[in-house]
Amino acid sequence: MGALSLPLAGCSLGKVAPAPKELDLGLPPTTEPVSWQFKAIALPAFNQAKQLGFEDVIWRLGVDGPPNRYATYRWSAPPARLVRERLFEQLSLHGAVLTETINADMPQLRVTLMQFEQIYASDGASNEALVTLQAVLVRDGQVLGQFLGTERELARANSAPAGAVALRSATDRLIGRLMQWLSNKLN
Repeated sequence: MGALSLPLAGCSLGKVAPAPKELDLGLPPTTEPVSWQFKAIALPAFNQAKQLGFEDVIWRLGVDGPPNRYATYRWSAPPARLVRERLFEQLSLHGAVLTETINADMPQLRVTLMQFEQIYASDGASNEALVTLQAVLVRDGQVLGQFLGTERELARANSAPAGAVALRSATDRLIGRLMQWLSNKLN
């Protein structure tokens, strides 16, 4: 009797929630011909806002609203890692990219991902992606320059997948602006 009741007890526990669906930034954008080169640059791991160190897909109601997360979606990796991989791919087209500086003459790009979230209008009728990052270019202990940029992209629907597509577009534009800034600093 005891052996029979054990399997039946498991059936009364209810349904198990499905695993959250994973989102990512998709394929990198098609690139234009490389017009500038550098020998090497170091790109260490990003710093990030506290809530961006996890796989949570963050949304807010209004820019000043508290951060929330989707229960049924998550990123395939923390946003800081996804954006760093995207930037690493773009930088690699222009020269060698290392994770750390190997000599004092090698420039290092230190990046902080400050915002990477979906912002809903206060009435919930629309939403946009918001991505902000800061980059500091350093060589031999000297700051060569600082970049601070934000990009926004309207989402086509009020959903996490539509927000992910908008975040990809905003991220790619912001990385494009950062690459343009770097081309002026490294040439």
